[in-house]
Amino acid sequence: MNNEGERFNSWISLSHKGADSELMSHFESLFKHASSHPKRANWAYHVPFSTADCIVDEEMSEDELFQELDKQLEKLMKFEARIAPLIIEDAGQNVL
Repeated sequence: MNNEGERFNSWISLSHKGADSELMSHFESLFKHASSHPKRANWAYHVPFSTADCIVDEEMSEDELFQELDKQLEKLMKFEARIAPLIIEDAGQNVL
């Protein structure tokens, strides 16, 4: 979650620190299917998916804020539901 006070968005962020070759293979599959690749070969963090900003104004009620948070979560979950089977399929093709 990125919260700058006037707006917020949510994202999936990955770190390769400590990742073994199997996890890196899953990351590569994710990058392929999300059409989002790190800019550098030796990346430390990468954001393959983020939601659009939600503008927060002083008039927004707590209920409206939670509705927007729910929408952001739903978008993250839809991305995961679309990508996860593709990563699993790729992993299955790499099994000897």
